[in-house]
Amino acid sequence: MNAAKKRFLTIAGLGFMVKILLAALTAWSYEFIFLVKAASIRFEADKLNAAPWIKLGNMLYKLWLILPIEHPSLDKWLIRLEVFPESFEGFLLVFILKLPILIMDVLCAFLIYKIAEALNKDKASTALMAWMLNPYVVLTAEMIGSNDLMLVFLVLLSVCLVLKGKSFLSCFPLMAGVAFKLYPILAAPVLAVYMFKKDLKKNLMFLALSVVIGVFLYNFWLKKAGLNFEFTLLNYNPLTFQASEMFFSQYTARVGLSVASATVYALLIFDYWQNDKTEALITKGLLGFLLAYFAFFNWWPQYLLILTAFLALDYAENKKYFYAVLTSAFLMELVYFEFATEQSFFFIYNYVEWMRKASSALIKFKSNIASEVVLGPLLRSLYAVLSLIYASKIFFNFASLKLKKLSLN
Repeated sequence: MNAAKKRFLTIAGLGFMVKILLAALTAWSYEFIFLVKAASIRFEADKLNAAPWIKLGNMLYKLWLILPIEHPSLDKWLIRLEVFPESFEGFLLVFILKLPILIMDVLCAFLIYKIAEALNKDKASTALMAWMLNPYVVLTAEMIGSNDLMLVFLVLLSVCLVLKGKSFLSCFPLMAGVAFKLYPILAAPVLAVYMFKKDLKKNLMFLALSVVIGVFLYNFWLKKAGLNFEFTLLNYNPLTFQASEMFFSQYTARVGLSVASATVYALLIFDYWQNDKTEALITKGLLGFLLAYFAFFNWWPQYLLILTAFLALDYAENKKYFYAVLTSAFLMELVYFEFATEQSFFFIYNYVEWMRKASSALIKFKSNIASEVVLGPLLRSLYAVLSLIYASKIFFNFASLKLKKLSLN
């Protein structure tokens, strides 16, 4: 093994060890606390246990219970939101519940490497490191405890199968992703354009069928959970709202803009993407489409994980956009989301005084009216502009339609 490969493996290994440590230490995000509550408080009789991630969490919690260790009470943490059980057993529970996330992270890294290798072998390691050492991935996956990495894995698997010439098989992971949490359906328009341009009519029909089956399965488990399909689109998926709430929601305009932006982008790549560069549709075209969509629909950090995966694939060629988009997204989210509470700083319990001071400072910053009314919209606009410029750059690099200098004559 040469020195460069040893250095690469060492850095990747250290990066993953940091992820494991942060996964075990971070237990204060709303999403993770809800999961632990659902998994631990006799949820078997509740309809909501039909949710796939709650079923898995319940099994992992039972695994923790049968281990030959002490099992401290979780009430002060989960119910009163006061104190996290500061013991090995408490951290072990957090680690066990986040183990599927860590596994999905590794699998996503593997697929990113394989996809990048299929496109350009020299850039595969760079793409892998852009994912493994990405602070945004650590924050939204391991630290928040988001199950959305499962969706990222399924979309990447679908893309990988398409690149290997197995377009028919690629429909199955996409169907599973749609059934799990619906919004992997965002990959379907670009895959459909690719199959149409490749004249894969049977595969295109099966893609449409798999999406329909996925939506049916998603609706099926929602009904078992006693949830309304339309209403859950707000809480679980970045698509739309109930019609009755559209007029009262602050997000209404952004939902419309995101759908309109993505629709225009899909039509443009359908009409103008060069036929001799169809393979690039699967990665570059999908990245541009996601940038156009999430330029306006960006109000949950974990939704951008799927975008981050394709940004990593493009890292070697567009480093400045990679950093600009993710940095602006993080700064925007710093204004709008609770990365600090009275008990925690970036989802880690305030064990020392400087963490308490830092969390208080961040809370004070967020509570300032100027932050949310002035700074927040400015950062959101900056993120949207950067995303759309990046999406446009991708399109014009691969389109038969070229920009010409405007003349007033």
